[in-house]
Order: sequence, then structure tokens, then C-alpha cells
Amino acid sequence: MTNSVRSIQYRIRHRLGGSKVSIRDGADCFTLEQLWAGTPSYRKCRSRGDHHTEVVAPEGDTARTRHRSSPSRFDITEGRPMTTDISEKSSTAPAGAAGQDVLRDLYADWSEIMATTPELTIRLLRALFDEWHQPTVEPEDVTYREDTVGGVPGIWCLPQGADESKVLLYTHGGGFAVGSAASHRKLAGHVAKALGAVSFVLDYRRAPEFQHPAQIEDGVAAFDALVANGIAPQDITTIGDSAGGNLAVAIALALREQGKQGPGSVIAFSPWLDMENKGETLATNNDTDALITPELLEGMIAGVLGDTIDPKTPLANPLHADFAGFPRMYITAGSVESLLDNATRLEKLAASAGVDVTLSIGEGQQHVYPFLAGRSALVDDEFAKLAAWYQK
Repeated sequence: MTNSVRSIQYRIRHRLGGSKVSIRDGADCFTLEQLWAGTPSYRKCRSRGDHHTEVVAPEGDTARTRHRSSPSRFDITEGRPMTTDISEKSSTAPAGAAGQDVLRDLYADWSEIMATTPELTIRLLRALFDEWHQPTVEPEDVTYREDTVGGVPGIWCLPQGADESKVLLYTHGGGFAVGSAASHRKLAGHVAKALGAVSFVLDYRRAPEFQHPAQIEDGVAAFDALVANGIAPQDITTIGDSAGGNLAVAIALALREQGKQGPGSVIAFSPWLDMENKGETLATNNDTDALITPELLEGMIAGVLGDTIDPKTPLANPLHADFAGFPRMYITAGSVESLLDNATRLEKLAASAGVDVTLSIGEGQQHVYPFLAGRSALVDDEFAKLAAWYQK
């Protein structure tokens, strides 16, 4: 984003029931895509309805710079603890349809807040999406530790008795702009526990301050550091959800492009891949997805790609990648989410290239439904299937 864009007070008219997301600056109106891209091209529009959210783009966004250096030896069992064993604080939550409502209701709540809250800065938007952990019950017998791996900060998820030579390199979702290691640590902890491995959740650099390929570079740097410190590449799994599912795939592609041995497997929960924003289920599941809209994705795409990156670039949009020789892959998606066909297209593309790929669709489930871990029997079953796949 340019300084001129940062100084603008603008309004997002997010849809409650179907109106297009737009940005307002006085009498002028410009799309979310134009805002993120920093273009000066505005168009006149009429205000429709009373649902407006004013967002102040902060002057001089805080930028985190990666300091690259030779990987130092680290031990995942040592360092600064984030928390002690929180198993005593864990609770048992009801499973089934009631659990699904928790995630759907959270998404609906976010949508309403984005539509009706004045002065929702990017900082506050990120704080809002850090609530993503709320539908997830705290996993038992998992401890956490903050660390930096390959110059990238993040959180280790360490299940009791896990094989520390098996690492899940987790990239969080959030349109490349929101979400964090903190918002995803419980989900990553559940997955690590189910698979008998440890997980490192990356706090990679986010858009719009850092555009593509910064997020992939951070993932590759962390992967390289794990390998340099004794973890076999085949014992690393790149895993992520939504935009992080894109990164889980793209990191493996980038490693191959660099002539390096990639991960032994890839896991993608509800991956968001299509930077052209033209998936069929964006329309067919528009009324059942409680969070994702084409307009929201349009803005996120502009934020991470700007106006210089082709949306068909394979590392940005893996639906245009060559999957020959790609690691085995496990994909999940919810049947009612708007990004369903990102998962189905990825499965078809990988299978046609001879990849060992498994696709699991959660009937009636929302975007990244594994966030219901600990309160959904369906997610319990999904993790059991995932564990069987991982361990074979």
C-alpha cells in the first residue's frame, strides 16, 4: 500500500445479505481491490443501505523485517516456554451439529462486525481474526513454546509423547493478511497430537505490508532451518488452512523449483488457491458460506499480489502449477463453503499428475471446519482418517 492510501479514511460496505464490498471516501467510492493495490482510480457510486464500516489505514504500518543468517542449532525441547501443560484447563465440549454452529456463528459475527464497526483498522481486524481459536477446545497434554526458526517467529506445539523427529510445518490461514500462530496454535496442537508429531506454527510476514512471495520465502527459510538442524526432509509435512493451505502447497513447489528435497507430505485444510477468483462454488455456495465472499477474496488477492504479480503465477496460484513428482497430499474442505472447488480442482490436478492424493469433504461443514476440534465428532473422525493416512 502507498502512503497516500495509508492516509485515507475509508469505508467498507461489507455485505449483509448480498451487497458488494466497496470503499468509500466522501462522495467517491472505490473497490476493496483498488484500495489494497493502492491505485488512484476511483469510481462514483451511490450509497446503498446503512451498513458501512469505516477503516483507518494506519500511517506507517509496523513492518517486521526478517534477519537472515546461517541457521543455528536449536532444540525444540529447550528455550522460552510459552505456557506449561494446560491439560488441566481443557474441557469437553458437545460434538455434532451444535459444534458446527459455533464456527458458523463466529464467522457470521465477524461479518457483521466488519460491516457495522466504525474505524476498524488493520490492527483491529487482525485482533478480530485472532479469535479464530475460540471454536477449538484446548487439546489435552500439549504444551507450547515460542521460538524462531530460520528467522521466522512462531509457536511449537508439543504433544506429550510425540515423535520430535516428525515435524508439521504449519502455515495459518487468513487471506495472507490476518490470522497468526496464536489464532491457530490449538488447531495445530490437535493435529500434531492426532498424528503423533510436533508442529511449528509460523508467524510469517503478512500482506499488505509484505506481498508475494514473502510468505513462501518465510516457509522455505523455516523448512531449510529444520533440515539444517537434523530433521529429514521426508519427515517434514507442510500443512496449512485456507491461505495457509495455499502456502503448504506452494512451499513444496518452491523447494522443488530450487532443486531441494521437499517435504514428505502436504496437508491442506480448505485451501484457498484461486487468485483469479473465478471458482464455481463461489456462486453456488454463496448463500451457505458464512464468511467467504468473492468481494472479500478480491481485496485479499490485491493485498498479496498488488498490481505486479500475475494471478496465474504458479507459486501464487498452485492451480496453475505442474504437480509431477509432488509429495503425497491430503485435502479437506466443507461441502457448503465457497472455496470447495479449490479443493476439488487441486485434487483433480494432482491426481492427473500421478500424485497420491486424498480428498475428504465434510458434509454440511464450513470453511476450515477442523477448527471444531474437541467439540465435533465429525472432526474427531477426520483426524482419525488423517492419522491413518499419515502413518501409512
